[in-house]
Amino acid sequence: MGAIFQTLMTTGCDPDRAKDFIAQGMLLNVMMSMHAPEHAVEGDDIFGLTTCAFGEMLPALAGD
Repeated sequence: MGAIFQTLMTTGCDPDRAKDFIAQGMLLNVMMSMHAPEHAVEGDDIFGLTTCAFGEMLPALAGD
C-alpha cells in the first residue's frame, strides 16, 4: 500500500485524493471477494453500498 501511495504522490496527486483512490480500490476488492454484485438485491443491507460502489457497472458485474 505504501508503494502505491508513493507512486500516486509522484504523479502530483494530493495525499487525500491518493488515500481515497486506495480506499475505493480496497472497497471494490472486498466487495468482489464477497460476490456482492451477484447477490445485491434491493432491500438487502448490502444493496445500497453495492449500488454506490459499483454505480452503472453493477448490472454487468451482477450478470444481468
